[in-house]
Amino acid sequence: MGYSNDVYGVIAFFSREKEVINKNFEVLKSLSTDDPDSDYPWITSRMFNLDYQRYWGKILIPFAANYKNLEDEWHLWIEKFESIINKMTWTYVEVHLHSELLESYSYYWGLHLLSIDEIGKENNERNWEFSGSPRDLRPILKEKGFLGWGV
Repeated sequence: MGYSNDVYGVIAFFSREKEVINKNFEVLKSLSTDDPDSDYPWITSRMFNLDYQRYWGKILIPFAANYKNLEDEWHLWIEKFESIINKMTWTYVEVHLHSELLESYSYYWGLHLLSIDEIGKENNERNWEFSGSPRDLRPILKEKGFLGWGV
C-alpha cells in the first residue's frame, strides 16, 4: 500500500541566445532517463518535455512525474531540484505537489533581478528567491501520525 504523489510544473526563461537555450536543455538531457540505483526520489530527464517551442519570446519547459510516498522525502526532492535549476538560466520556476495523503502544495522560485542586464546570466542561490509551501513535510506527517507510512 502507498500513496500517490503528482509533481508537475514549469521552468520559464526568456532568451534568444542559442548558447543559453542549448545549455538549459543539455542540463536536463544530462539527467539519467531511469535510475533505480540512485537515491530516491528520482529526478530524471524523462519527466521534462525537451521538445521546446518558443511563443512570444518565452520558453517554457513543462515537467511532470508520479511518485509513491514522496511526502517523507519531499525535502530531498526539493534539494535535488534546486541543484538542477542552479545549473540553468531561468526567469521563474513553479512546482506543484499533489499529495493523496496530505493536500496540494505550490512552490515558486523567482529570479531577483537587479537590472534587465542580469537576464540570461547563470542562476545561483544569491540571485533567486523561494516562496511557497513547506519545504519539509515531515513535521506535518508527524503531526497527523503519518510519518514513515509505507516508505
